[in-house]
Amino acid sequence: MSEADFKLGQSTGTWETNSVAAATSILNDRNLRHYDLTGSFQRMADIIGRDFPNIRRIVAIVPLFQHGDTHVLRRRQMAEKLAQAARPLREMTVAECARAADRLCEPGPVEIMSEVVWPMTNRILSVVSGTTRRVDVLPLLDGSPGLNKYRKLDQDIAAGLAELAERFPEETEDQIGVRLASSLIAGQALASTLGVNLLEQLRRADDTPLGALDWSDDFTSTGVLSAERLPANGDPLVLWPGAQPVKSVIADLTCFLTEDPDANRTGMFGLGAHRCLGAGLSQTIWRQLVSQLRGRTARVTFVESPPLPSIGIGLPSIIRIHVANDQL
Repeated sequence: MSEADFKLGQSTGTWETNSVAAATSILNDRNLRHYDLTGSFQRMADIIGRDFPNIRRIVAIVPLFQHGDTHVLRRRQMAEKLAQAARPLREMTVAECARAADRLCEPGPVEIMSEVVWPMTNRILSVVSGTTRRVDVLPLLDGSPGLNKYRKLDQDIAAGLAELAERFPEETEDQIGVRLASSLIAGQALASTLGVNLLEQLRRADDTPLGALDWSDDFTSTGVLSAERLPANGDPLVLWPGAQPVKSVIADLTCFLTEDPDANRTGMFGLGAHRCLGAGLSQTIWRQLVSQLRGRTARVTFVESPPLPSIGIGLPSIIRIHVANDQL
């Protein structure tokens, strides 16, 4: 890695890179870890005198926020949940993608995120989590400030844990936490990636048959735009001899979807120890959805979608289209 691969970030104390080689090196580096949210919430509690115990409980379970032996344990727990649910996940995916495609063909206005993407995502992930409850975890993932957001998130997590404890009384608190954690983080990542890939094609629709759009079997965009890494030992990060010390480095995951001959498209799911556990499932869902959309004759017109962020999670808030009756 060299200075040519990086630029100083928008936030103080970070380097950013959109180089495939640099991003690959950073994501595979076992001496780097994701942001320490457990420590962050402890420092916040100490400063403001207000704790968020339910957020901290979930953060302590999500593999993304762990390092070392704890990370290995939590990742194994999540992987076992996915493996145990493999068959029902396949069955639910087929049913939900057919339902989603049918909704996209119903004449009239359609708001894709609230009427298609989120319901489909929540129902598929409920096979693993046991709940279709949606909790907005973006404040955890993008560092959004505001006590009100954290307070609401803490309350929503508490309600989700209580619901699951009642539904699965034989399970331990830790098992219940793993259920909810598997849904919260996976849901945001999956919904954002499904959303941006649908948006990429539907932007081009102008009274166009749905099946005539250029649907690809592979993702061509990612909703998880970047990954931040910092030294596991807490020291300043020096990326190359003589480099300015910083607190962290941010890798642009969209670089893996470029025409760079060294880019491996699956890098959009991350690399190394923190590679997304749901990568295979999300690809299966997308391919099943695309297979349902091809050949559909309903004519669709793109209406609107607000601009997406350029870093962090690119979750579309709204995607509006209008569907004409294909019989007219």
